[in-house]
Amino acid sequence: MGSIVVTHDEHGNTQVLDPEHEFALLMPDRTILADSRTELLDAIIDGYHEARTGQEGDREAAWLRYTTLISLADVASAGIFAAMVNDGSVALEDFDENNLNTILPPSRIATRPFTGHWDNKIPLILIRSDYEPHSHLELPTGNVYFLDPTNEATFLDSMVSAGMAELHVREDAAA
Repeated sequence: MGSIVVTHDEHGNTQVLDPEHEFALLMPDRTILADSRTELLDAIIDGYHEARTGQEGDREAAWLRYTTLISLADVASAGIFAAMVNDGSVALEDFDENNLNTILPPSRIATRPFTGHWDNKIPLILIRSDYEPHSHLELPTGNVYFLDPTNEATFLDSMVSAGMAELHVREDAAA
């Protein structure tokens, strides 16, 4: 059937009732109605449909999920950091350059992923597939949250866990 993207009005209301679609993904700026998680990702990630149906489909789709979550991790990290500085939860002068580069890495792809224990008020948002069993690096501990591009379900579930979206599934839909 395909997906439908509904842009929210100025009050954040979608004003959509659609009993025909299996999934509804509510994001801050839009709601996506679709019959599968794959169709949801087709609507979220530019070029996902073409990548997953191409010659190197699985590999290219996995790369797009990974790079999309890297971008979302950067946005979320910056937003959390700014909010905590603005509300006085933390003071900017309490962070040295190493801590700032860990919280807000200049390039998540070029920078070695964080390892060890993160004991800071500001949560560290990391990409799950940078660690075991996908690589040789052990999972960090402490105040860390993971965005997981492993597959379409973990991608969406980690967005929901991070508070970036709400996923609604019809009761009679296949999980």
